[in-house]
Amino acid sequence: MLLSRFINNRKKLIRGQKGFTLLEIIVVLAVLAVIVGLVLPNFSSTIGKSKTVMLQGQVEKAKEACFSFYYDTGGCPREYSDDPAIRQLSQNLPATAGWQSPYLERPFLSNDWGGVMRIVNDKASSRSLLNNYAFDISGFSPAGNDCYLYLDGVPRKVCASLDQRFDGTDDIYNHGSVIYHQPDSGVDKCNLGILLISACGAAASSPPPPPPHYTLTIQVSPVGGGTTTPAAGTYTYAAGTIVPLSAIPSPYWHFSSWTGAVTDPASANTTIIMDDNKSVTATFMQNAPVILSLPASQDSYIDQQHPATNYGASHHLQVSSQCLYKNERSLAMFDITGIPAGASIQSASLNLYAITLPPSSRTYGVYQILGSWQEPSVTWNNQPSTPPVPIDTSTTPSSQRWMSWDVSASVQSFIDGSFHNYGWLIRDEAENSHPSRATHFSSMEDNGHHPLPQPPNPRLDITYLPR
Repeated sequence: MLLSRFINNRKKLIRGQKGFTLLEIIVVLAVLAVIVGLVLPNFSSTIGKSKTVMLQGQVEKAKEACFSFYYDTGGCPREYSDDPAIRQLSQNLPATAGWQSPYLERPFLSNDWGGVMRIVNDKASSRSLLNNYAFDISGFSPAGNDCYLYLDGVPRKVCASLDQRFDGTDDIYNHGSVIYHQPDSGVDKCNLGILLISACGAAASSPPPPPPHYTLTIQVSPVGGGTTTPAAGTYTYAAGTIVPLSAIPSPYWHFSSWTGAVTDPASANTTIIMDDNKSVTATFMQNAPVILSLPASQDSYIDQQHPATNYGASHHLQVSSQCLYKNERSLAMFDITGIPAGASIQSASLNLYAITLPPSSRTYGVYQILGSWQEPSVTWNNQPSTPPVPIDTSTTPSSQRWMSWDVSASVQSFIDGSFHNYGWLIRDEAENSHPSRATHFSSMEDNGHHPLPQPPNPRLDITYLPR
């Protein structure tokens, strides 16, 4: 009500009307003083609690950092030149064997009440510093080699809070992990010593044994069959560590099993518990080869003497060399779509059964066809192109039997997608010879036309490894 009246009177004053009285001003100021008196102590108390919590956290970090430093180096932080010992937790000065990494992101050199924060640990400085501030250390640290975090200028209530936190009591007597002293009667400030590590000096010469570590040796069998994660080699792990293991087979290999104390020997992804020195081996096996014998999907021969005639329905194929441009060539194609992508072709042979043979041996070359053709329409005039050099050659036998050509690289190129599968063309390597030299082969349409002890139709024999 008073504030409202004050504001209304202010508006009237602005309009040139009569303002508020002196009594009203005094009353409003009194109300404001009461409000500030209620809020400010609570605000100050909140800030004080925050400072106390922050200091407790700093002490916890200092204890943890000192323990880590002690474990790695076998001793406690030391003063270096003019740098306090606490700075050695954030930088390796002086150089100390075993120092691993910063144990504190930044050293705590002062507290929020303006006093210093300092680590003391060697016998002389511990006794001197603590005695200077009237700490009674008799019976508390007889060897004088404990490691303390020393603070001064800390409010007495905060000292009691830290004593309760780290000692379990809030008395002012020197015992347990916290000792503190109130310098002068009537001054609400204390000097405080908090024990970080006991008998640090003694421990520096005889560090406790570290927790056990064990070695893990990983091997692969056979070499080249696959890899592992971690890679093959020897590693060191702390006792109780659970190490994940993975076996990755190389192309055309598969994982078989683990030997050694792994959790699941039959699984490529498993684990091992490091409770002793251990050795494991990932065993791989090569994929089993797949053997196929494929019939021709289309075949035909072409005749230079009859360049527009198609012979796709013929029960035989012909290859001949005749003078006056009367040569004959044969074509054959096979469906290999059943071979999976990425397969490794170990061998592939094109096989034609020779029925009638020339009086003397001839050399026939097999050429990879580079263009499309169809059995019912292919002729000498429209025959597809081929490279100038044969993939392989074979000599005619002296009697009826199979002739074979190695087309492994050609089939691999079909699987890899380097070339399209249009099959192969077979021709005499010395065309236009005299007298005529001709060989007849059985075609895919030869259904008993030539009585033979086995099916004589063209075939493609393939052995491959699946990826």
